[in-house]
Amino acid sequence: MATAKKVAAAARPKSTARGPARTLPAQGSRPGLVSAQPLARPAAVRTDAQRPPPADVDGAFQLLKAVLERHVHSLQVQFNTPENYTVVSRRLDPKGAPREFSVLLKLKAHVSFKLMPLAQFPELASTLPSELKARLQGRSAFSFTHPEPGLAGALDALVRSALARARSAGLA
Repeated sequence: MATAKKVAAAARPKSTARGPARTLPAQGSRPGLVSAQPLARPAAVRTDAQRPPPADVDGAFQLLKAVLERHVHSLQVQFNTPENYTVVSRRLDPKGAPREFSVLLKLKAHVSFKLMPLAQFPELASTLPSELKARLQGRSAFSFTHPEPGLAGALDALVRSALARARSAGLA
């Protein structure tokens, strides 16, 4: 035979990882009393129009790699793999290692395009078009999920000006 305490404990709502369960008062009950009926949460439904298109990471990587390859003649390619394209300066840093100029990484969901002179020379960021500023992650990295030929020209101009600025400072 169940005691009154056990029956009352079974009727109480259980706590979840987000905290105590929210419940509605039972009909005809006194204010302040809580029933064991948890609130229903509406399911988040996304329509096809709201879903982003699937990422074309391979296409974005190839487009950005082509932009960098136009300027490699005065630099040196350190890594050229299907997931990593790293361009370094021919000049060495104080520790004797080559200075990174740009790193292109293909990740699962996006391509990261890092241009080191943007971090070293912040005045270069003031010339960025708004489409590129929207893709800027931090001070010197851009994130792409799709190839965008319209932005390739702006990136090409940015790489050209970054290379000229690095040369004038003696870094490339």
